[in-house]
Amino acid sequence: MAGVSIATVCHYRQRWNIPSYRSTLAAGTNTADADATAPLSMGVLTGQQGFSVTIQTAQGRKQHITIADDIVSAARRASSVAKGKIVEIVHLGPAIGK
Repeated sequence: MAGVSIATVCHYRQRWNIPSYRSTLAAGTNTADADATAPLSMGVLTGQQGFSVTIQTAQGRKQHITIADDIVSAARRASSVAKGKIVEIVHLGPAIGK
């Protein structure tokens, strides 16, 4: 699987307004209490989600759209279809229906 840089994680947190662990400690809040009261818009994925997984193969880049519970499951499903290196995973949003 592809590695994730610290800068990518920071950018993701900023984009979705997810506070860092250090900022919650500095604010003196208990992280367990903060997690219990956090709205779902704070980056927590629940239920089936849509993901776009791009894999670099010998023939070029292949994009696979998959539905999974989390990013790891999406990567595994796409990897089972096309062999190669995962170069990008994009969260598309919650899946509709059951």
